[in-house]
Amino acid sequence: MSQSFYARDKFQASKFWVEKYEQEASKNWDRFYKTHKGNFFNDREWFYREFPECFRKPEWRETEEPMPEHIEVDEFDTTTAEPSEVMKSTTKDEVEVKPLPEENRVYLELGCGVGNSAFPIIKNDPTAVVYCCDYSANAIEVLRKRKEETLSKEDQLRIREFVCDITKEDVCEKGAVPKNAVDVCTCVFVLSALSPETVKNAIENIANALKRNGQGRCLVRDYAVGDLAEVRFENARRDGQKLGDHFYVRSDRTRSIFFSNEGLVEDFCGGGGGDNNDNKKHFSLIECTKFARIIKNRKDETEMRRRWVQSSFVRN
Repeated sequence: MSQSFYARDKFQASKFWVEKYEQEASKNWDRFYKTHKGNFFNDREWFYREFPECFRKPEWRETEEPMPEHIEVDEFDTTTAEPSEVMKSTTKDEVEVKPLPEENRVYLELGCGVGNSAFPIIKNDPTAVVYCCDYSANAIEVLRKRKEETLSKEDQLRIREFVCDITKEDVCEKGAVPKNAVDVCTCVFVLSALSPETVKNAIENIANALKRNGQGRCLVRDYAVGDLAEVRFENARRDGQKLGDHFYVRSDRTRSIFFSNEGLVEDFCGGGGGDNNDNKKHFSLIECTKFARIIKNRKDETEMRRRWVQSSFVRN
């Protein structure tokens, strides 16, 4: 029993390291992008498939790309958020969800990295403007270089990138994002890179940028509790790798939260949040689903059980 106790004690990071990872978050992601540049993440061509009401249909891609023959994907344990007591209390004052404008949509991509969301949006929508920010200056520099090398002068003007820490700085002020004028904000594996204590600061930032009264949407895809990555953290139990409940640090010092449906909905719709909140409820829930997939590689005889949450919220 004593051995188990000390194993748990070492697995849990000390307060010193938890605070250090928080203080050095931007530096650690800067190091990540200095190493990987634009080669780590793929462009997100799936936006229209998942959120057809928020994105223009790609004219250049009528069918899905075929899965490699040796890869098989099966579904398991996929669940849509049920109206639990927490969710009933956070979604009782629903607003009418209004349709987005057909032209001149304004997007905000938080934690944009090297622009893996911005470039597909610009390619598919000839009138859209995308504001995109990241707290890694190296990521923004890679994005800027790709923009200059691959886009026309006109299209370059439609991607407006800037460095910003969304937990501490106002995106509207830092990036000249028009306040309460953004149609759609995307957060793809972004909130998980923060600390649980600062997630609501980021949500407050989103609320300040989005159009109000049922017009602005926030779209989230992120790691879910029980994902393969979390299982690996728990199985390895390396010293100092657990920072909190469902919150870990990787070997490169970047961090990851794993969300539940209910926890994510409460963060967005529970009211309050942020350092300067006024306890107003900024968002209502449209949909929140935890997806679960088994990805089987018949060639290697391996399988991966991946889980992620995918949600859409509307600005009140």
